[in-house]
Amino acid sequence: MGDGGFGMGDWDWAQSPIPKSPIPHPQTPIKNFLIYYIKAQNIYLIIIIISIILMETNKEENSKINQDKNNLNQKDTKKSKKIKDKNVCEKCSQNPSKIYNRNKFLCLNCFNGIIIHKFKSNLRTCCKIRQEDYLLVCISGGNYSMAMLELFHQSFNDSNSSRKLFFKIKILYIDDSILLREKSKIIEERQRRKLFLEQKMKEYNFDLDIIYLEKVMNLNDEKINLKENNEYENILIEKYLQMLDSISLTGGYKTKFIQISINNLIFYYALRNKFTKIAFGNNGQGLVQQSFFNIITGYGKDIKHNIIHVDDTYLNGRILIYRPLQDFFDKEISLFNHYHKVDIIYPVYKDDNLTKILSAFFGKLQNEKIHTVPSVINTAEKVVVYKNDKICKFCLCNLDKNKNKMEFGLDAFLNDENCLLNIELCYGCRRMFNELIQDFFNEDKKEKSSLIINDILNMFKSLL
Repeated sequence: MGDGGFGMGDWDWAQSPIPKSPIPHPQTPIKNFLIYYIKAQNIYLIIIIISIILMETNKEENSKINQDKNNLNQKDTKKSKKIKDKNVCEKCSQNPSKIYNRNKFLCLNCFNGIIIHKFKSNLRTCCKIRQEDYLLVCISGGNYSMAMLELFHQSFNDSNSSRKLFFKIKILYIDDSILLREKSKIIEERQRRKLFLEQKMKEYNFDLDIIYLEKVMNLNDEKINLKENNEYENILIEKYLQMLDSISLTGGYKTKFIQISINNLIFYYALRNKFTKIAFGNNGQGLVQQSFFNIITGYGKDIKHNIIHVDDTYLNGRILIYRPLQDFFDKEISLFNHYHKVDIIYPVYKDDNLTKILSAFFGKLQNEKIHTVPSVINTAEKVVVYKNDKICKFCLCNLDKNKNKMEFGLDAFLNDENCLLNIELCYGCRRMFNELIQDFFNEDKKEKSSLIINDILNMFKSLL
């Protein structure tokens, strides 16, 4: 055959190299055929391999999708189980749930056990109350303090617990019935409160002392007997109410004045009876509201100490204030009181507008976001507080450092050494007595205001 045929006789296999180019060579048709055949086979193999790989990947993806679907189904079943089990207590898994607290459905027994355990844990770890301590427990008769009293009673008489409380406590109640102002109402209210508290103390087996608020006007008398209470002491009541009326109506300072009067009367009783540790019934939400109230009224210098479990700012640490209910919410206190049918004493003095606004604001915020109160407490605990050895002569807290004299308004007049108002008061107390200070420089009101200021200066001399 010729060169262009397919015959095998004229083909020289040894001398004809395989062309590198894929383009067919006109003189080597069989060789080109073989090359294309081999290439085609390789392409088919590659296609087969790729198809196999794709099939395997599809299988893996399908298996993953199936696994995800199974996981989602399992989660849905778990959620449905949780929804189905919401009528059963999540702690004991036996009793029906009655309370929803801190994202948990609990029965009454488990809820009560958790509250008591947390209270005892706070006393032991946060407040560090020891076996030999003698604790002064101060109550106001409200929701928080009466809940604290019930918690002390149950903690001392808890037979199921392995850890018992062995320290001693004394109950102190400050009667503020004089804020009713009318003599007949004051006497009637005092008798009613006395009977109520005496019955409670018999039930709890606690010792109780009742002190009337007007005693705060006579603390410098060494012969004063705080426990000997007359139903109505006209002179002391008139002095206190006159001083209260001289406080500014705006800004919640009347409420602050009453709080400071009650606290200082408690401190006087504690020092006189050799108490160094005092327990108050403030809970977390109440402490947050009080901290913002103090900031607004000018007492924000001690915001850290006013919100933590142990407060040592009063009288340079001579007295320690403990707050075992700091971790409790209003909802928990209300549920606990409702469960145990705890009776309370309703206050005679209505809250000012500032207190109402703060209470409504934080109450709504806490109901919407449960971490509101803990977040504020954790933030306040990180505040760096300036410490001063000097104390305010009225509120008995650390005296804040004056950086700007203009912030006091009348501080220029106070620099006079002969001035009656040249006293050591913190910024908040100066704002409290601002109207009284202005009356001092008014010719018509100077005599009356000077007498009231003298009473203020002499109120807590015995504590300094």
